[in-house]
Amino acid sequence: MSDPYSAMINYRGDLRSNYVDTKTQDSQNFRARFMKKVEENGRKSDFFFQEIIGHGNFGNVFLAVHNREMKQYAVKVMDKEKLVNSGNVGNAYREKQALVNMDHPFVISCKYFFMDKSHVYLATPYVSGGDLYHYIMWSGQAPNEDVARFYSAQIVLALEYLHGLQVIHRDLKPENLMIDDRGYLKLIDFGYCSVFKGLNFTICGTRQYMAPEMLAGKGYGRSVDYWSLGILMYELSSFELPFDDEDHVSLAGSIMTGKYSFKRQFSGELKDILTHLLDVNPQTRYGCREVGVYPIKQHPWFSHVDFMQIYKKNVKPPSIPTKRSVPHKRFGQSLVEAGSDVYAKEFENF
Repeated sequence: MSDPYSAMINYRGDLRSNYVDTKTQDSQNFRARFMKKVEENGRKSDFFFQEIIGHGNFGNVFLAVHNREMKQYAVKVMDKEKLVNSGNVGNAYREKQALVNMDHPFVISCKYFFMDKSHVYLATPYVSGGDLYHYIMWSGQAPNEDVARFYSAQIVLALEYLHGLQVIHRDLKPENLMIDDRGYLKLIDFGYCSVFKGLNFTICGTRQYMAPEMLAGKGYGRSVDYWSLGILMYELSSFELPFDDEDHVSLAGSIMTGKYSFKRQFSGELKDILTHLLDVNPQTRYGCREVGVYPIKQHPWFSHVDFMQIYKKNVKPPSIPTKRSVPHKRFGQSLVEAGSDVYAKEFENF
């Protein structure tokens, strides 16, 4: 992690010019790295695949042990045929290029990338504590604003970092936030990420977390991530969603009009910051103006949060996840390689 980024964590108004300059420099450095194609630096035989721990549209995520390092990795295995047929080769390439160049305590990074005749493999450090959705649904604890604030602060820092690099996540939700063995978060799954684009028009992500401007088909930028941040803060503070309807048309209508209600237990400060994050107008939404996350970090709801101490992981987390035992299995059958590389041309410059 770079010192310039650490220096801007506790940014205040009187340091604004230095803050903007640092972000610009970080973005330029990231752009140079992102534009340089990352070459393969591993092989399937380097890993012992133990079990499937996740499923996606293009394949599975495996828990695997690196044979030399004896460290655990989450290996995302994407089927080349599915990527080609769905037109997602470019998205997978952007995800690979972005993840390899990530360097932040609350954002996952990719250490190994390789391919065989049938699959693309992205190996990221294994985050052992499960996802934030599991915490919300099965922790047995009542909603607590202090706990919500602890996790929300990390998400704010992750978004500040990504947006400084001109990366928009576009699928921020509890299932994409893993809890590490120290009780801190890692933002994962950059399959929908947008990199170095002015305006986006693609509708993607998870419906309950989609911003109004995305659903309306209007051009959008980082604003969609701050809307999702508001949804997450509401959910972490109540264990319920502000917008949730099985009927997709009704759900979209509620989101577009911004019709939701606060929970009785919400503090005045929480209600206020949610009002600014779940603002249907992206021009006035917190996080979307020229000053970036400054209004969020300076909001009274975060008044007792030391973002630098959060960044350094010096704040005691509300809970430490327990490690689970891992079965010793090999899933070779689901990773069978084709006899010939049918899609060699499509992945020639991957």
